[in-house]
Amino acid sequence: MAFRHSIVQATAIAGAGLITISSPAGAQAIGTYSGLTVDGHTISITVSQDPNNANLAITQLSLQFDAHCPISGTEYRQGENFGLLDDIIDHKVTFTFDTTGLYSQNSFLFHGRKGVTGRTQVRVPAIVDGNPPKRAELCVSPRQGFSATRQ
Repeated sequence: MAFRHSIVQATAIAGAGLITISSPAGAQAIGTYSGLTVDGHTISITVSQDPNNANLAITQLSLQFDAHCPISGTEYRQGENFGLLDDIIDHKVTFTFDTTGLYSQNSFLFHGRKGVTGRTQVRVPAIVDGNPPKRAELCVSPRQGFSATRQ
């Protein structure tokens, strides 16, 4: 049988009734991939079966980041955890996570069953000053690479 992202071969051994199942070494695997961004922050990616189709998908992303705030000159240090359902097609996935409090652009490339590399960038709003606040600014983490391995 041929599936979109994995090939399963079943071979019956004559007379023994034994069946062997194999999948290609190049396919990504279900599990959690953990690693570091270029600036040394942690990243964790969970790959699961998409409940709506036969694809594997990114279902969880946790990352830490520093975002520079250009008006105030401060650094915004934060960790985020996203629940997702973005399918991995041809070992790749690119997605944007967009809420009122955070905007994140991500691209991942899976290398076999053990590793993933990619790029991530996060933007977050922050109140600049005032009581009550009168303005806000957009703080941006640099677009940076990461690498992670399956645990």
